[in-house]
Amino acid sequence: MVHKAGRTWSRFVVDRCELAWAAGLFDGEGWAVLVRNGVRNTRRPAARINQAGDGAVPQVLVRLRRALGGSGTIGGPDRIAGRRDLYRWEVSSGSDVETLLDLLAPWVGQVKLLQLAEAARRTPPVVTVPDGDDKWCAWAAGLYDGEGCSALLHHRTHAGYMTPELSVTQSSGGWHTRGLAAIRVHRPRGRHLRTIRPTHRRRGCLSMESVGAC
Repeated sequence: MVHKAGRTWSRFVVDRCELAWAAGLFDGEGWAVLVRNGVRNTRRPAARINQAGDGAVPQVLVRLRRALGGSGTIGGPDRIAGRRDLYRWEVSSGSDVETLLDLLAPWVGQVKLLQLAEAARRTPPVVTVPDGDDKWCAWAAGLYDGEGCSALLHHRTHAGYMTPELSVTQSSGGWHTRGLAAIRVHRPRGRHLRTIRPTHRRRGCLSMESVGAC
């Protein structure tokens, strides 16, 4: 159990693979900031993940809350004409953001690690270098849930053939992020990866293709 300022997070029911998945999702979709408290000249920590849904809470947010031992709240929908309903998972206290940092720190990347540490008013932990641990596969699945897409593309050299492609995009000050590097460590056999450098029109992208056409 984790106790913070009268709150309890049920770490004993939390699976570390699910935590790694949650860290990947947070790397792709999450953010943490210090939010101004109304008219008072103070700020409080908050962390959130937004997801669009069609008339129901997205299952990815339900899984996230379960992965974190039932912590946080799920809100929404926020409705804007012409757009899909928007739902959110969030924590909004210093103790909860601090605990979220502790739980995700072994896997979350540098950008979101710094956000969480600044929101929690903590010194940022050292960023973990991806290795061969299977939990990085769970992390990659979380990142893909947040930022991934799949498509059939026309083969670049064989007319009439299609190539399946999975891709993940990430923005950063440098195009080659630790997140995309982690996916390289765990690419499936029989697949190769190529990296697309960002331009002023697109973000850095890591795509995984099958060997041969389908």
